[in-house]
Amino acid sequence: MFHSNKHKYYDSWINFPSQTPHKKSDFSLCELDSSPTTNFKHRLKFKNNQNREIALHSDEAFKDREIDHQWMFQVKDVVSFFWTSGSKTMTYKLDSLGTKTLVHYWFIHIVYPLYLTLEDKYYFLHSGAVTINNKAVSFMTRSRGGKSTLTDYFLKQGHTLLTDDKLATYEDEEKVYAVASYPYHRPYRGYETLGEYVENFESEVLVLGTIYILKKEDASAEVEIVELKGIEKFTHIYQNSEIAFLLEFSDQMNYLGSLAKKVSVFSISIPWDLTRLEEVYTKIIQHQNTLNPGKQNV
Repeated sequence: MFHSNKHKYYDSWINFPSQTPHKKSDFSLCELDSSPTTNFKHRLKFKNNQNREIALHSDEAFKDREIDHQWMFQVKDVVSFFWTSGSKTMTYKLDSLGTKTLVHYWFIHIVYPLYLTLEDKYYFLHSGAVTINNKAVSFMTRSRGGKSTLTDYFLKQGHTLLTDDKLATYEDEEKVYAVASYPYHRPYRGYETLGEYVENFESEVLVLGTIYILKKEDASAEVEIVELKGIEKFTHIYQNSEIAFLLEFSDQMNYLGSLAKKVSVFSISIPWDLTRLEEVYTKIIQHQNTLNPGKQNV
């Protein structure tokens, strides 16, 4: 699972109204006049998201995922999305509070990554990511740990965005690759919005070079980078997995174990003081230049 021959994550916007440039894709999203009559016997309620009640429904057990498996993702009172395993067509039905703008948000931010996970296309990490020295560099932390703020600072220094929140990854032979998501960034966390459009958006699949685990520290703390090894390294990656609860545990562990062997992971102390962001940025760039001598073009 999660190997090469993938289509690019953001290509499937083809049939969706957006200001975003996109490449041709054979994935389609179409509106329905009425909901399917499928008996969705299984339901998995997600934690509160954007002050909405959301749930994944299926006609069969979640772990089975046969070719004709029927799925529904429902945002209560807003929209329901429907698809069949193995299909490249998804449909949706608006509810009483639904708008095309809300459909856009839920499809891009939640439903399509969920679809790609269930189809074994990508393994998603909860991460911000930018390009440094022609490689993908990931920033991970728990919610409100500074990930979006740091990503935003890198963008303002001219770096290219891969993702603001969900990083799609797959492995091919001895490397792990990162695939850009969608060209929007939320330096803030407004409800049901993709955020600000980013023109400087990565168009190529890149090697995932480094993962930084952000450690929130006192404002006076030193900016220190320490390499993580063994179980500590694996644990941090596992804690920052996205949508992985729908995968077989053995598949998840095998992929994360392989990723941990192939990608360097470092913790970095982040002083909780916006005036010190430049110092954090400089430290990471210097560290990257040390890891990638001769490729110092940020």
